[in-house]
Amino acid sequence: MTTYVVIPDGDIDLDSPVNQPLMTALRDNPIAIAESDTSVPTSLRARVLLGTLNTTSGAVQTLSGLDLSSFARLSVIFTGISYTGIGTSFYVGASIIKINTGNTTDLHYGIAEIDLGTGTATILGGVTGSAAGTFSGNSTIVSATTSISVTLVGGGTFDLGAVKFYGVK
Repeated sequence: MTTYVVIPDGDIDLDSPVNQPLMTALRDNPIAIAESDTSVPTSLRARVLLGTLNTTSGAVQTLSGLDLSSFARLSVIFTGISYTGIGTSFYVGASIIKINTGNTTDLHYGIAEIDLGTGTATILGGVTGSAAGTFSGNSTIVSATTSISVTLVGGGTFDLGAVKFYGVK
């Protein structure tokens, strides 16, 4: 990936020369921003990893201390989630967003997008497993939300996988 270089005000004032380091930064910085390189200041990134919940134990995992106020959408990526015992679905946030889990031997993958202005939720690319993923309604997750839980419903416990949350401008 291309690295972002901060250009100090002193390098672009009236008496500063146009030199190779300045021109390289002017060329490379937009590329670094487009690639979402970690060297790019968070305020300039289009997509920011807010946190990861490991769904390897228990029936509820919570991501706290969120500030979603600068984002338009929340992208939720499910990676290899499975569980032991009885389980019928897992929820993100309030019990309105539902992913049908099927049986305990499946690994579940998928992407959900939530509009933080309206709470409208959509699954992109589907959720794999023995049962198709569905949303039973809109989300209560909005820009003022400060914590999000992923909950397995039905009496089982998580034993594998992760859920990543990205803020999208």
